[in-house]
Amino acid sequence: MSAPSPDTTAGPPAPTARGESPAVGAFGGDPAVEAFVAAIEPEAFREIAGRVRRRLAEAAPALREQMRYGLPMWTGHGHVASLSPSKTGIAVGFPYGAAFDDPDRRLRGAGKHGRHLRLRAWRDADADVLRGFLAQAIARDAGHGGDSVM
Repeated sequence: MSAPSPDTTAGPPAPTARGESPAVGAFGGDPAVEAFVAAIEPEAFREIAGRVRRRLAEAAPALREQMRYGLPMWTGHGHVASLSPSKTGIAVGFPYGAAFDDPDRRLRGAGKHGRHLRLRAWRDADADVLRGFLAQAIARDAGHGGDSVM
């Protein structure tokens, strides 16, 4: 007797009990993330979100992109970054951003660990600044210091 074939008509995987979408890995196009980003308004903020996703894919293609706690998040050994839209822009969150080298004080937040980079226009996302913060987040995760505080 052969094993049953997988059901290819079932659609995307169901969210987990915590409301997470299963990890697709390596920016494999998690349908939940795709839908979330497609719904961001205004279009200019949607474009910022798309560019941030591309920067993350370039910087660390092995990170898993998935919906967690209602937001797109990128994880490796732990939570590396998140994307959060608001009425005034897009925030790229870093759970351990308080420990980052940030001489120009671009990161915002007053908590013990987390910080975010607020982007109102793509020009706010200076490529070198964003890459620098992503590199710090990825390095922390690679050293397994990236356990989530969430």
